[in-house]
Amino acid sequence: DVWEEVRGRLPVTLELAAGAVAVLSLGGVALGAVAASRRGGWPDFLAQGFAISGLAAPAFWVGLLLILFLSSRFNYFPPLGYTPVWDDPLRNAGQFWLPVLVLAWRPLGLVARVTRTAMLDALGRDFVRTARAKGLGEATVVRRHVLRYAALPVVTVVGAQTVFLLSGAVIIEQVFNLPGLGRALASGVFARDYPMVQFLVMVFAAVAVLANLLTDIAYAWLDPRVRFSDRG
Repeated sequence: DVWEEVRGRLPVTLELAAGAVAVLSLGGVALGAVAASRRGGWPDFLAQGFAISGLAAPAFWVGLLLILFLSSRFNYFPPLGYTPVWDDPLRNAGQFWLPVLVLAWRPLGLVARVTRTAMLDALGRDFVRTARAKGLGEATVVRRHVLRYAALPVVTVVGAQTVFLLSGAVIIEQVFNLPGLGRALASGVFARDYPMVQFLVMVFAAVAVLANLLTDIAYAWLDPRVRFSDRG
């Protein structure tokens, strides 16, 4: 009975979490890269201000403010419920774009700050000076050397924030009326539905273990020193 209830809700949370991971990864790395390459300039200050605002503002509060702002200024209300992407892609996108942005708001700021710090550290390394001395362009140096060196701490943060997204989905699904696992967990807690709560906790724990495993695999792919460290 528990699986029958969860099976229909699982795609909702997976789509929400996958969209948020994509937004925080791409957006956070882009913001951090711009801030590091324009250190001390206005792009750096804007990127850091956006990152700090994401870390300071709770996701549910940002979601409520966005709903209020869009409804009052543009008469736009996010569609309620859930429509599978294979049934109506446009309606599905209308239901998920705002929850995905709100859920990714805080971890995006964290990824941006970590990316900026890691890139600033890489820009002062000897291999970067050597690459520039060989005549490589700045874009090539950043893309081939700096970003790959800075990828390890970024991957660590993204893997940790994947678990955070599951806890954030409990609140975001309530705010935007999405019938996902987070909402089922909250309903199970309020109704004292112990089998449902226990099963969902196991699912979240399995996702956390899988995220850590994928993070370790990404280490070996990004840094050969991790791959060959046990062969010496």
